[in-house]
Amino acid sequence: MYDTSLSADDQWKYDPNYLKMADFLGLQDMDRHDYDVAKKIAFLRDFTEAKEEVDAKIKLKEIIADLGVQSKGKELVKHLYEYARLYQDKTRIDKEMSLYREKPEEPPKTEQPKQEESTPEQDPSPPIQEQIYDQP
Repeated sequence: MYDTSLSADDQWKYDPNYLKMADFLGLQDMDRHDYDVAKKIAFLRDFTEAKEEVDAKIKLKEIIADLGVQSKGKELVKHLYEYARLYQDKTRIDKEMSLYREKPEEPPKTEQPKQEESTPEQDPSPPIQEQIYDQP
């Protein structure tokens, strides 16, 4: 959501929405200017899928409560980022697993030629035992 692309003047550092989110997460002044932290905050903002900043903060506050995280600042951003990445991986894996459950992979069926069983009525040759005993 925030424009964290590298530029000569680094405008993302002065984005009011970014600064409000950094305040909400308890970042210190030094950490606010860290590009990696800013990318993680932008990822978290997008992860919440909220249209408004207030909704994003509420969603993040719920996640923090669910995780039971007590840290603030850079450590909190790290925990939230790891959770968001793991959640996305879990969602992707669950989706792939459901595809396997819906369509189980069946081994290819190979048609083997049917061998016609010969019956004594159709077989012109006498049985082997009869041949041996019938000889003079």
